[in-house]
Amino acid sequence: MLLIALGLLALPALQPSAHAATISDNFSRANGGLGANWTTVSGTTAPQIVNNTAQPGSAGAVNSAYWSANTFGSNQFAAASFPNSSGSNFGPGVAVRLSNSKGYFLWYGNSASTVSIWRMDSASSWTQLKASAKLTVAATDVWQLQAVGSTLTGYQNGKQVVTTTDTSYTTGAPGIWMYYATNQITNWSGGDVATTPTYSVGGTVSGLTGTVALQDNGGDNLSVAANGSFTFPTQLASGAAYAATVLTQPSGQTCAVSGGSGTVAAANVTSVAVTCTTNPPTTFSVGGTVSGLSGTVVLQDNGTDSLSVTANGAFTFATKLASGAAYAVTVLTQPSGQTCAVSGGTGTVAAANVTSVAVTCTTNPADDLLGRRGPCRDCPGPWCCKTTAQTACR
Repeated sequence: MLLIALGLLALPALQPSAHAATISDNFSRANGGLGANWTTVSGTTAPQIVNNTAQPGSAGAVNSAYWSANTFGSNQFAAASFPNSSGSNFGPGVAVRLSNSKGYFLWYGNSASTVSIWRMDSASSWTQLKASAKLTVAATDVWQLQAVGSTLTGYQNGKQVVTTTDTSYTTGAPGIWMYYATNQITNWSGGDVATTPTYSVGGTVSGLTGTVALQDNGGDNLSVAANGSFTFPTQLASGAAYAATVLTQPSGQTCAVSGGSGTVAAANVTSVAVTCTTNPPTTFSVGGTVSGLSGTVVLQDNGTDSLSVTANGAFTFATKLASGAAYAVTVLTQPSGQTCAVSGGTGTVAAANVTSVAVTCTTNPADDLLGRRGPCRDCPGPWCCKTTAQTACR
């Protein structure tokens, strides 16, 4: 077998791309060489036709050839059946971009009931790129290797079973690849892969100071950490819908998308605009409770932000303060006939609303019959006060 450590990979079922120009060879002709349409890969042995199948011309050596009667583009495929391959009967393979001892091939085996994608770097040097998971294999299976851009994909009866990427080779032709005496290939075909043009979706980000995560069509996530142009990883075909949204806002900012949805025309989309603005600082209210009030008291915070309170209960100043700001609650105007005192009225705003300011109002003592109030009520005689304000006895 071809010796290399094997990693197994389970893959989703996807359909191969449509094929453009296609050629085929079922090898249903006289035993002997493959014919003028085929060229043996340099440094390898020429495959032979035996009983209407392609087989190794010399077992235990690389037997490889490519179709040389046509010219192919970079995106190409090769497909065939391996009627004698099952279990541990390893090989053969179909190849793409094959020429001058270089190319890629999809090989049956190297581990029972698997296929793997290999890169051929010379007639004696091959590197396994990726192996499939174990498969249920039948002699009638159609195996296909497709190369589109840097993506190499293997299919079993149209179902994707292995894929990988490699950028080493971009030219060549479809072909076949064999090694063991038991290898047989029939119903071979190859050709160009018809690809649908795709276009990128993107635009510009402005005002960003952190990292914003964007999405297109609910997926295709893209993290953007700088102002300027951006492009989502996945391209879309003409006529496809796109919808760019913000998945995660940057810390301390809010980003809004304009021109984020539409239909892809036959050109890249560059008109999505993501505008980020810095959020205002988080602020907190200052307030508390009033008790004993029977009229209207006017309070202030920090010498401004006046608030008229006419009922007992909770109160809150209109102006909120940022965390770390100082507050100082005072009485600007006392209620008629009452005196209100503030406790817990000064401090520093933490990261929470201030609700601990207490304003306690008490009713002033009533005047006596002589018009004396406050401390003068206890003075002897009607003219015993020091001042007309009647604040103290003589």
